[in-house]
Amino acid sequence: MKRRVLRFARFISLLIALFFLAFLPFAYHFYSTLGIDTDRTDGPASIYYRYYRVRWRGDGTVEIGSGAHHYAANVKKPEPFDLAGRFFDPPRPGTVRNRWNALGFRRKLSRAEDEFSVRDASLLRPYQNWVGMPAWLPVIFFGGLALILRAAERKTPESSAKSSP
Repeated sequence: MKRRVLRFARFISLLIALFFLAFLPFAYHFYSTLGIDTDRTDGPASIYYRYYRVRWRGDGTVEIGSGAHHYAANVKKPEPFDLAGRFFDPPRPGTVRNRWNALGFRRKLSRAEDEFSVRDASLLRPYQNWVGMPAWLPVIFFGGLALILRAAERKTPESSAKSSP
């Protein structure tokens, strides 16, 4: 059982590493984003829109994060689940404020008010929450994790019993 779990975790780690590796050449020249959008009714006049994204800014960084805001209920019909993506747009480089930003590491957390949350205090406030890193880092991290899991899988008692003569 432990061996199956390790094999599955290794497979997922390798899949994530390959996903980030596929986007790596484009991370330095194009803005691309891939994610999920969710909408839900939040009162009679507003829809609460939430999104989760992985985005490559075109400056060699990748950001993982989410955000949310309200919009008027009459703008469009709410979609409970929507796959979202934009690929190969012009770069949108991030602001460099310090040495860590120049290396590709970023952290952005912002909360704000909008016309809906100001009128009704029970509504959730809009926010954005992002963590950024150099685009090659997830490839190294998840590839290395897959190698560590492979070694752990080989050390499990079930795998050593099969390999003995």
